[in-house]
Amino acid sequence: MGEAARIERLRNAVALMQQCRRVATVVPQNRQYATRMAQMAQVISQLKALTATRRREQEGRNVSLREVTRTILDVAIKSFSKPDHNGKSDRDRFEILHRAFAGDGVPLAALSVCGHETTETEYTQLFRYMLDPKSPHGLGSRVLRVMLQNKKTDGNLFQDQMDFESARVFAEVPLGEVDGKGNRLDLLVESKGRYVFIEHKINSPEAGKAANGEGRQTVSYSRAITDNWPLIRDYCRFDKNCLAPTNKNSLKLFFTLKGTEAADPEWQELTHEEVFSGLLGLLDDARISSRAKHNLCCFLWDLMLGPILQDAAIVDELRQKLESIARGIARASGEDLSGWFALQEWCRKNDVDRKSITKILEVNYGNTYV
Repeated sequence: MGEAARIERLRNAVALMQQCRRVATVVPQNRQYATRMAQMAQVISQLKALTATRRREQEGRNVSLREVTRTILDVAIKSFSKPDHNGKSDRDRFEILHRAFAGDGVPLAALSVCGHETTETEYTQLFRYMLDPKSPHGLGSRVLRVMLQNKKTDGNLFQDQMDFESARVFAEVPLGEVDGKGNRLDLLVESKGRYVFIEHKINSPEAGKAANGEGRQTVSYSRAITDNWPLIRDYCRFDKNCLAPTNKNSLKLFFTLKGTEAADPEWQELTHEEVFSGLLGLLDDARISSRAKHNLCCFLWDLMLGPILQDAAIVDELRQKLESIARGIARASGEDLSGWFALQEWCRKNDVDRKSITKILEVNYGNTYV
C-alpha cells in the first residue's frame, strides 16, 4: 500500500473514531458499548502520539502506524457485528433499516403522507379511533390503558376505576357557551359513570387571552363541563340519570407534545412522547395478533412523523443515508463503517429515535429480517 493510501486510511480511521466518541455520549447506559468506546479511545490516544516516521514502544514491542490503523478498523468491525444482550448487532439493525427503506416498505403514515403532520383535528380523530376498544383495530382497550396509565384522581389510580372494555369515545364534543363563547372538547371517554376529558394540542397554545377578558381554555372548559353538563350528556346520548362529573369520577388531561402546564391545575399533563413510548412497549405483547401489530406500527409511524418529528420528508433523507452506507460497506468489503456512525450522530441531532424505528419495522414484518 502506498503512502498516500495509508494516509487516506488513517484519515478515515480518525474520522470514524471521532464519530464513535460522539455516539458514546448518546448511549452511556449501554455498558458493552461504553466499554468498546473506551477501548477505541485508548487506541486514539496512541494514534495521536505517532507520526508517519516514528514508532513507539507499546507492551514491549514496536507498533507501526499501519498496525494501529488496522487495530482501529478491526475493533470497529467487531463492534458493528457483535450481538448485544437482545441478540441483535448493529449490522442486524442496519439490515432491517436498509431493506425496509430500499424496497420492502415501511408502515403507512396516512396523515403525514397527506400533509397533516401537525393538524390537531385529524390526529384527534385518529386517536378517537385507536382509543375506542370497539374499533376494529385489533388492540382492544390497550391504547386507552396506555393513555391513562398512572394517572390519579383524588389520590387514586384512575385506571383502577375504569371498565375499559365498555368505554365509549367521542371527538369534537360541544361544551356549550361560557362567557358568550362556544367551546368544543377534543376527546371524551365515558365508561359506566367514569369520564376522561382530553384537550389535545400539537403546536398551538392554550386559547384565551386575559387581556381580552377571556378565560383560558382549560379554565373555560372546566366551567362548561360543570355548568353545561346536560347539553354534553344529551349530545353523547348518555342516560339522563347518569352521574355528573366530579373530581372523584372524572379525569382531565392536557395532551401536548412535550408537556405543557394547563392554566387550570385540574388538567393533568400528558405528552405525545409518553404515549408513544407506552405504545411502543405494546409491540412486545405476544397476545396481540400480527394484523393488530401492523395497525399499531402504522399508528406509531404516523405519530413519529407527525406530532413528534413533524417532518415527513425526514424519511426520504433517512433512506438516502442508508443507501449511502450500504454502498460504502459494499465498496470496502464491510470495512467502511464511518457512514453508520455518522447516521447515529444525524439521528441524535434530528431527534430521530433509530432504535424505535428499527423495532417498529422489525415487528411490522414479523421478525423476518433477523
